[in-house]
Amino acid sequence: MDAAGQYHWNPGDSPCRWRSPIHMPRWASRITLEISDTYQQRLGDMAEADAKAEGVDSLSEFRELWTHLHGTWDPGLAVRVIEFRVVKEIT
Repeated sequence: MDAAGQYHWNPGDSPCRWRSPIHMPRWASRITLEISDTYQQRLGDMAEADAKAEGVDSLSEFRELWTHLHGTWDPGLAVRVIEFRVVKEIT
């Protein structure tokens, strides 16, 4: 640590070993989810509540985000919906 209280290191010289989250033990997870349902749904069949469940404020905002991420909004495209509940969350 330097005089300003900042840590500095070169790539590859980290003071701790990075480990992919997929290989971490379950006790080290910050959140545990349980899948409650999966089903297929067309993008065009989404309701406002579905968009809000995805974490946006409206269906139009979800369409905008989808288009930004995937390049186009195709109402006929079938997508897999995965519903889950939080089993454990560390705050």
